[in-house]
Amino acid sequence: MYVAAILAVWGIVITGVYLLRTMKTAWLGKMPARWEGLTDARTPFQRLPYLVLASVLLLFGFWRSPSSRSSSRACPRSFGPSRPPRRGAR
Repeated sequence: MYVAAILAVWGIVITGVYLLRTMKTAWLGKMPARWEGLTDARTPFQRLPYLVLASVLLLFGFWRSPSSRSSSRACPRSFGPSRPPRRGAR
């Protein structure tokens, strides 16, 4: 079961990368020669924002109770327990 899930996630990642590269090429065309040598995030300090973003996304993706708890206190009617609709209500 885990193998199927891992393969499915890997397939989604590969598809996403392929789709984004295709869209970039279609919308932006070929990269100008003056930008060919440009690199992004070489040092660990430059890669820090990527790490922070990925960490926050994983934290709230796997353990979202901190964010849902604070939002349920701020908006109890919106995030409270759901009730079935009343009979005859439109």
